[in-house]
Amino acid sequence: MNYKQRLLQEYAELIVKITRLRVFIEHQEETEENDLYHSNETLLHKQLDSMLVYQSILQERLENELG
Repeated sequence: MNYKQRLLQEYAELIVKITRLRVFIEHQEETEENDLYHSNETLLHKQLDSMLVYQSILQERLENELG
């Protein structure tokens, strides 16, 4: 597998992880009784924000590599 294929795979895997984290956060926000989520809420949002920045960087690299 060449580096372009690995880059595409990494991007696809990241999209799946972002989607799963968003769904998890949305579900937990609807469930106010989940103390574990609320104690980590800020960290989960920071994690999502970081993943979105990473996605943007990978997307830019893909555009540069694949045209």
